[in-house]
Amino acid sequence: MTRLTIAACIAAIVVAAGAAVAQNSTSIVIGGEIVAHIRTGGPYGSIYQRQAAIDQRITNAISNELKNIFVMNENHPELDGPKLTIAQANDLWTLSIGNQMLIQAYPADANGSGTTTKALIYQWKENFFRALPLAPSPKDVPPWWTERHPEAAASFEPKPHGMPDQDLSLVREVALIFQSARDMAEADFEALLPAMEQSVIQLVWTYRHPACGPAPITENIRAKSALKRARGLVDAQYRAEKWWMSGLTIKKLRLEMRMPPGIGPVPEQRDLPDFTAPTGPQPGPVAPDPIAGPTTPDPAQPEPIAEARLAPGSALRQVALGTGLGPNNEILNTGQEFGAEIGQLLVYLKIADARPNTIVGVTIGHGPEIVARRLVRVSGDRNLAVTFYPSRSTTFSTGDYKVLLTVNGEDAGVIPFRVGPAVGTLTGG
Repeated sequence: MTRLTIAACIAAIVVAAGAAVAQNSTSIVIGGEIVAHIRTGGPYGSIYQRQAAIDQRITNAISNELKNIFVMNENHPELDGPKLTIAQANDLWTLSIGNQMLIQAYPADANGSGTTTKALIYQWKENFFRALPLAPSPKDVPPWWTERHPEAAASFEPKPHGMPDQDLSLVREVALIFQSARDMAEADFEALLPAMEQSVIQLVWTYRHPACGPAPITENIRAKSALKRARGLVDAQYRAEKWWMSGLTIKKLRLEMRMPPGIGPVPEQRDLPDFTAPTGPQPGPVAPDPIAGPTTPDPAQPEPIAEARLAPGSALRQVALGTGLGPNNEILNTGQEFGAEIGQLLVYLKIADARPNTIVGVTIGHGPEIVARRLVRVSGDRNLAVTFYPSRSTTFSTGDYKVLLTVNGEDAGVIPFRVGPAVGTLTGG
């Protein structure tokens, strides 16, 4: 699918990027606990690149060093926990577990906290000792640990998402993807992780930004780590932190993509009962009578609208356009021609046999411009109505448009449609 963009969107991103302010520190989090504050990028240049590298090491340790995370002290349960080591490497105090280096303390880290690098690494060791056992998936926690440490599965304090009210729908959608990551089998999770990662990124990018086109990135270590962490948390901790995780992921992705302020209303998305949408062009809203004026020659007739096209073999079985839903869930003004400017456009999707977490993209294009874009996560059989609103006015302006459809990033169909009187049919006044 062609990547449609507009100059206004690009200008907004450039302005936002120019206004971005570098952050002096960031936190390393394990199991919902802050274990370290880092204040320099070190050899990585960016503080966030260093953070991503540390997060990856922690993930590797959780996967490969379980025997060194859950170590029993037979006589003293309070001393049960990770077998961590501290040593100097390249003149830097370094914290490791087994064969995995976790984090190094740089002078700038210590200067910011008013201590020495040696004292700081020992502080971090205590934090890592408490937090590392909270991070592995429940299936990887030894039974003896749960028996000796029942408090680890006790209730957790709920953490708020910290997002404004206009972002609540986005927070809920990101949390739903996290929940899906927890619910699926391990093999499915590994296979679908890239698609879920991209889905989170696109949701954040397109929410309240209908004119900005595709996201500038297709993968992000924060989004990926959040999905893995959501899957690995014990139930009590996940319930307490799912909203906070969603809000934090949104904030970090917006910072990473240097997003401009939001514009336009939030598109709607509704599940529908099973009904058959009418097919073929039908009369749209009635256009007002033209103002009488001098007689002019009959204008040339406009080109007919091309027929809708759906790719064979796709999960999309049927697509219809309308201007809304009636009281009995019937689609109003179904067709590809709407005789007057419309205040909303409803795209009805009938989906069948979709694989778990299939990503369906619905994009409205007007010439070289993206009017709106929406990604929907579906599974199995589903009937869905996605409602779009114009981003810069109260109605979709007169002109020829297209609905472009994708399934998991692959082109799945094109539905041309026309809004307002066809070009060349108005008489002068």
